[in-house]
Amino acid sequence: MVASSTKVDGRAINFADDLAIAKTGEIYFSDALDDAHFFQKSFWQTFFHHKAEGRVLVYDPKTKVTKTVLEKLYFTNGVELSPEEDVLFVSQTLDRSILKYHLKGPKKGQLEHFVANLPGFTDNIRLNERGTYWIAFCAAIDPQDPSLWERITCHITRYYVYSSLELLNKLLQTVYSLAPVDFVKTLHHSVLELLHESVYQGDYGLIVEVNAKGEILRSLHSPKGVVSRISQVTEHQGTLYIASYWNGFIGKVKLPK
Repeated sequence: MVASSTKVDGRAINFADDLAIAKTGEIYFSDALDDAHFFQKSFWQTFFHHKAEGRVLVYDPKTKVTKTVLEKLYFTNGVELSPEEDVLFVSQTLDRSILKYHLKGPKKGQLEHFVANLPGFTDNIRLNERGTYWIAFCAAIDPQDPSLWERITCHITRYYVYSSLELLNKLLQTVYSLAPVDFVKTLHHSVLELLHESVYQGDYGLIVEVNAKGEILRSLHSPKGVVSRISQVTEHQGTLYIASYWNGFIGKVKLPK
């Protein structure tokens, strides 16, 4: 469709994430951030710098042209169209919010928050057959059990703590490559896990349903992480199919009538 090397407004598509296809055939998709080396970095670095590099693009298969719809967003993730396709919803993972962009009507071109200050980092948002939306959370925030990242409130202290862990991680990786013993391997994996897991509470599974006004209707939880790091929720005939970028299965939950 569109090669990642394709430049849109002078910038390559470095992190295409989610898409929504309009009835016209146009394809709206997110490009999370302007960093070609994202996958070579630790996740904490993206959280720390918190740059507004995300954008939403649209590809027209008739003209083969890709254009920018929105830019300067915080890690654009899920995108979804309203039933009338007059509104485009956009998930901002690092901002823990869903944006509402008007494609048609009297508010055409206006951008506003659909729902904000959510209890976790949002992933995809999906319209269901009942006209409401399911929001998936790649990580939840538990105020009763904050992560190490959240406990360290000083920006400078946080940077030095995680930079030190990053340095230790690379040192252990080098040592293991020279002396592959189990102790070093275990210690390396522990530090690596701490780098990733201490930024957020990844083991707490959470999904939220909101109506067309952005009002929360209900939330479903997996406190023990049976289903966690949720990337998408698709509802079909009263059953939820829950996808995760971490779990090696698709969760299935029957909604109560």
